[in-house]
Parts: sequence; C-alpha cells; structure tokens
Amino acid sequence: MFYTRIPVPSWMKHDAEMLNKATIYFPVIGWIVAGIAALVFYISSLVFNNPEISILLTDVTQT
Repeated sequence: MFYTRIPVPSWMKHDAEMLNKATIYFPVIGWIVAGIAALVFYISSLVFNNPEISILLTDVTQT
C-alpha cells in the first residue's frame, strides 16, 4: 500500500493483478520522488549556505 509515504486510497483493490499492472509505474514514482528531493535540496542549498541543513531537509521530504 505504500511505495513512498503517500498512501494508496482504500478504495483501490489490493490484489496480485493490480500489483502486476502497477509495476510499470514504479520507475515513474521513483523519478517523481527523486525529482522532488533534488528540488528541495537545490532550493535549500541556495537559501542556507550549509549543506548539512539541505541534506536534512531533503531527508525529511522523503519520510
């Protein structure tokens, strides 16, 4: 039900057939999550001049 921290709606069927159909979207989900994390890292590195803060903020967006 969780591929990231975004929950799957409860009205979705959770059977093997739906999982097989959804596997094609796994890379897309990964690229979206990685893109959001990269954007947060980039913007926070511009705002804060400390890479540790940027890394922490990037980690918070993924959990």
